[in-house]
Amino acid sequence: MKTLKIAAVAAFAALSLPAFAQYGTQQYGAQQYGESRIDQRQANQRERIERGLRNGQLTQREAERLFEHERRIRRMERMALADGRMSRSERAAIEQEQDRLSRRIARLRHNDEQARY
Repeated sequence: MKTLKIAAVAAFAALSLPAFAQYGTQQYGAQQYGESRIDQRQANQRERIERGLRNGQLTQREAERLFEHERRIRRMERMALADGRMSRSERAAIEQEQDRLSRRIARLRHNDEQARY
């Protein structure tokens, strides 16, 4: 009787283990995707600032302010990840701040102020 119980528990564990493993990777994958999306967007925005600085669309002062805004966003991300995972509300706040920065970059790159060399 005891061996039958052990066999039943072992069979249940063997059948349910793949389901638990899949659940964990789905959750981690979704979390990782959100973070990588934020990181990729940061890289894109940094490149937009650097390109604007190189081609004279941004002055040095404008670029410094945009880089400071970008550093604040990275700080927000570090604080959100301090406990090991980022909540939906933290991710939404970071993405909203990235939207703000994106609009600032576009506005400053297309204003009439040109860098003088």
